[in-house]
Amino acid sequence: MTNRYYEIGAIYPDDLDLLKRVFDKLCTTNGYSPDSSEAEATAVRLLSLFQTGRSSEAALLEAAQPQTELRRAG
Repeated sequence: MTNRYYEIGAIYPDDLDLLKRVFDKLCTTNGYSPDSSEAEATAVRLLSLFQTGRSSEAALLEAAQPQTELRRAG
């Protein structure tokens, strides 16, 4: 992964455990290698979602899932 610096608030060990668990599940579900660009984008998205208040595993999993299908208005 590339080194990037993000201005974020404190993330505690329990938060890191949660984010790692969600990251691992998303990588496995979507077939991403943990060191791939897709995985890096997933990690960035997870941090962003966490910063905006999504702090449960279920909320993070749902919000961070890639949108592979466009929904038709109808």
